[in-house]
Amino acid sequence: MYRSCLTCFLFVCFATAKTEQGNLCIEETGEFCDWSTDPAARFQWQHARCQSDQSGNTGYYLLADASDHTYDKHMKMSSKSFSFKKGETDKFCFTFTAKMGKGHYGDIAIDSINITNKDCLNGIKEVSFRTWQDKQARNFTLDMFILYLQMIEKEYPEHTPREIAHKLRIVAGYNSTFWRQMLFGFEFSDADVIAPFKHKTNFDKNIFTQLNLMMQHSSTSGVVKNHDEIIAIGHVLTGITAGYDRKILKQYIIITIDNLFATTISGDLGQSALQNYKDSGSPIIGPKGSWLNGKYSLGNGKVGEATHAEIIGDIDGFNLGHLVTENTSKPLSEHLKEYYCEKSTNRFDLFKGKTTYETLRKEVQTFIYGYAVKVLNVPKLKVIPLYNNLGKTAVNAFCEEFQQLEDWCKKGWFWG
Repeated sequence: MYRSCLTCFLFVCFATAKTEQGNLCIEETGEFCDWSTDPAARFQWQHARCQSDQSGNTGYYLLADASDHTYDKHMKMSSKSFSFKKGETDKFCFTFTAKMGKGHYGDIAIDSINITNKDCLNGIKEVSFRTWQDKQARNFTLDMFILYLQMIEKEYPEHTPREIAHKLRIVAGYNSTFWRQMLFGFEFSDADVIAPFKHKTNFDKNIFTQLNLMMQHSSTSGVVKNHDEIIAIGHVLTGITAGYDRKILKQYIIITIDNLFATTISGDLGQSALQNYKDSGSPIIGPKGSWLNGKYSLGNGKVGEATHAEIIGDIDGFNLGHLVTENTSKPLSEHLKEYYCEKSTNRFDLFKGKTTYETLRKEVQTFIYGYAVKVLNVPKLKVIPLYNNLGKTAVNAFCEEFQQLEDWCKKGWFWG
C-alpha cells in the first residue's frame, strides 16, 4: 500500500525558469537531472530559485502554478533512476507545501505513484499530483487542519508548542470549569480566554473560525476526515494538552483521576455510560456518522456521548499525549504529521502498550464518580452503587466496538 503523507507543498517563487522538453535538470547544481515533467499534463513543473520565500528558505525548488483554482487537474513528473526496491518499504511519505491566497479553493494531494517495472529496476517511476478538494468533507480534512496549524506556528513563533495547544483548546471552547480543573497546569489570564491569540493585522482571522468548527465539541461539527477515517480532532488536542501537563488529581481522599485518561477515553466512556444509564436506547459508542457536501451528519437515530469519531480522537489524543512528552520543543504540526503518517495505522497497538483493561476500567469508574457528583450534582449515596458496574459496562462496549482490542480485553478480570 502506498500512502501519501499529509501536506505536500509547492513553493511559489518569483523568478522562474522554463524547462526544455520536460527536463527538470538544474545545470548549476545538478539537482533534479533525473526527473522530467509531463508536457501533456494540465500544469507543468518548473524550477526556480528563491532568494528568500515567506518560510525563510532559499535555494532551488520545483514549482507548479495551479492558480486558476480548478479541481482535478494533474501535474506529473517522472524519473528513470529513482531508487526503490520492492519489499524495502510499504509506503512513501511525501512532504510538500502550497501557498494559498486569502481565499481557499481546495487542497493539493498525491494522486498516484506508478512503478512500471514489477521488479522496480530501470522502470520509469512517475508521481502524479492533482489539485483536490475532498468531495464529501470539502475543507474539513486533517490535511487542512495541519496546514492551518502550521500557519499559526509560523505567525506566532513566540508561543511554545504547549502554549499553542492550550490556546487552540480555548479557541475550540474546551475551557469550562471541568477543563480548567483537568488542566490546571496551564496558567490562564483573562486575555487568554477572551483572545487566546493576539491579533496580527496581516493574519487571516477566518483561520480561527475554521479551526473552531473543526475542533469544537458538537454532534454536527468538530471532526475532520483523514482518508476514510473520521476523527474528532478536538479530542486529539485535549489529549495533547493533558500530555504536556500530566497530573494525577485527587478526588475525595482516596479516589484519583489521571487527567490524560479523563480528557480522552475514560471521560467520554464515563459520560456515555451515565447517559446510557438514564436512557438505555442511547448507545455507549456511536454512531459512526458520515460526510456529505461538506456537512457531517450522525443520522436520525439516538446519539451517545461517545461517537465513533470521538473515540478514535480519544485514542489518538491518548497516544499523542504520551508522544509529545518525548520532544516538547517539536512543533505541534510535526507531531501530528509524524503520527498520522507513520503511526496511526497502529493506534490500537500503541494504546494497548500504554495501558491495560483494568487500568482503563478503574479510570472510567473514578471518572463516573467524580463527574456525577461534581458536575451533575448527583448525591454521593446514589452514585456509589452504580459507578463500578457502569465502568465495566462502558469498557466492555469499547472492547466490543473494536476487534483490534480483543487480546487486550481478554486479559481483564471483568471482560465479558
